[in-house]
Amino acid sequence: MNLSKFVVVPSSFLMVTLVALSGCATSAPKEAAKLVSRVEESRRALQAAEAQIRSTLDTANSLGQTEGDSLQTDFQRLNSEIKLSNENRDDFGKRVASMDKTSASYFTAWAAELDTYETEEFRTRSEARLEETRGRYNQLMTTMQQAEEKFNPLLAKLNDLSRYLGFNLNPTGVASIKTNVGEMSSEATDLSTAIETAVQEADGFVTLMGP
Repeated sequence: MNLSKFVVVPSSFLMVTLVALSGCATSAPKEAAKLVSRVEESRRALQAAEAQIRSTLDTANSLGQTEGDSLQTDFQRLNSEIKLSNENRDDFGKRVASMDKTSASYFTAWAAELDTYETEEFRTRSEARLEETRGRYNQLMTTMQQAEEKFNPLLAKLNDLSRYLGFNLNPTGVASIKTNVGEMSSEATDLSTAIETAVQEADGFVTLMGP
C-alpha cells in the first residue's frame, strides 16, 4: 500500500473546524434570545409611552381643578408630564432602532449559514423557517413604526399647548383649551389602537421565536 497517496489532515485543522461548527450551533440560540429581549424591551417602552401620554392628557384635562393648588402649580405639573411624554417617546424610538439593528445582524447570520449545509433537506427547511421569521419580524417592525408615527402629532400639540398656556395662564386661557384636550384624547384612542396592534405582533413574534 502506498501511503503517500493519502492526505494527512493536521489535527489542529480538525480541531479548528469542530470549534467553528460548535460555535455556530451554540451562538444562534444566544442571538435569538438577544433579539427576543430587544423586542420585549421595545414592547415595554411602547406601553410605558402610552401610559405616560394618558397621564399627561388627564393632567391637562384637570388643569385648574386641583383643590388647594394654584394654577401655576398645575401648569408646572403639566409641563413635567409633557416632558416625560417626550422622553418616553424618544426612549421607545431608541429601543426600536436597537431592535432593528439586532434583527439585521441575526437574519444576516442565519442567511449566511444556509450555504454551509451539506444536507439539502435541512437547508431547505431552515430557509423556509428564516423566511417565515423574517416576514413576521417585518410585520412587527411595520406596526411599531406606525405606532411611533402616531405619537408625533399628539406630542406636537401637547408641546404647543404648553407654549400657549405660558402666555395665557388664566381662567379664560384654561377654558379655551378644553376642546383641544378633548380632541387630543380622541387621537390618543387611535394611538392606543395602533399600540395594541404592535403589542400583539410583538407577542406573536416572541412566541414564534420561543424555544
